[in-house]
Amino acid sequence: MGTPIYLDSEMEIAVAQMAQAGTFGGDFDPVAFRPVFEQFSPLLWNREAMPVHQLKDIAIPANGAQLTARIYWPRASDRPLPVLLFFHGGGYTSGSINTADAHCRFFCREADCIVINADYRLAPEHPFPTGVEDTFAIADWAAAHLAEFGGDPARFAIGGDAPGASFATVNTIRARDRGGPKFICQILLGPSADFAGHYPEKDEYLQAGPIPAIALQKLEQAYLPDDRAQRDWRCSPLLAKDLSRLPPAFILSAQYDFLRPEVDAYVARLRASGVAVAYQVWPGAVHNFFSMCDQLEIARAAMRNAAAHLRKALHP
Repeated sequence: MGTPIYLDSEMEIAVAQMAQAGTFGGDFDPVAFRPVFEQFSPLLWNREAMPVHQLKDIAIPANGAQLTARIYWPRASDRPLPVLLFFHGGGYTSGSINTADAHCRFFCREADCIVINADYRLAPEHPFPTGVEDTFAIADWAAAHLAEFGGDPARFAIGGDAPGASFATVNTIRARDRGGPKFICQILLGPSADFAGHYPEKDEYLQAGPIPAIALQKLEQAYLPDDRAQRDWRCSPLLAKDLSRLPPAFILSAQYDFLRPEVDAYVARLRASGVAVAYQVWPGAVHNFFSMCDQLEIARAAMRNAAAHLRKALHP
C-alpha cells in the first residue's frame, strides 16, 4: 500500500491548476519547455512587489563563456555588506536569472544582504559537468571581486533553488578541499543529492505533484547522458567521500517532494559528519512549493524562515 497523500488545501489547488494547464504534460521536451518556464515562473511570485535599492546586470567569464549575473543591493552603505551567491532552479535544462529574480529580491530585502544571482549553461546542449563547473568559476570570480561592489568577504554565503541548491552545496565541498572561497553558510532550497540511489518513495511523491515521472526521466537524461556520472560527487553530493568541515546548512524540503528521501539521507550524513544543519520539511507540500509565494501561505512562511536563518548567519 502506498503512502497516503494529504496536500495542503492551497497546494492542492495549485497542483490541480498546473495539471489542467498541461505545464508538464504531453510530449515533454526539456528544450521546448524553457520559454514556458520563463513565462510561468514570474506568475508564481510577483518580483515587482519587491523593489530593491539598486540592481545591475553584469557578465562573468566562466570556462570560456560569458555568463550573465544580476547583483542586488538592499541599501546604500558606507560599510561592506554581507553577500549571498544564488543559483537558479529549472531541472538543469531551464531557468535563468529572471526565473530566480523574485527569490533574490526577497533574500536581498529580508536578509539585508547583497545578492549575486548567476546563470550557468544548461543541458542538453551543455550536459554535466558544464553547469556545475560554471558555478565553480562564478564562485571564484565572486570571491575575488566582493569588495568591488561593497561586499564583505568575511560574510559570504552560497545558496540556490533545486539544481542551483545542489550546485551550491557541492561548491562548499570544493571550497573546503581547495581552501576557498570561504562560505559562512549554505542555503539549500529543494536540492537533489543522489542521482545513483533508489528511493521507493520517489515514485509515490511524484504522483502528488505536477511533474510526471516521464518528464523527470527526460530531464535527468538530458543532464546526465552518461549514466556513469551519476556517482560523481559533483552531481550526487551524498556520495562524496568526506562531508565534514562544511559550512552550516539551512535545507528546505517538502513532505511530498520526490527528492526528499535523498535529501533526508544527505542531511543525516552531514549531521553525522559534524555539520550543523537546520532542516525544515514542510507538511502537505510538493517540490518547488516555496516558489509559489503568490499562491501559498506555506510558501511565504517557508521563505520567511529561510531568510531569517540567512539573516542571522550574516548578521551575527
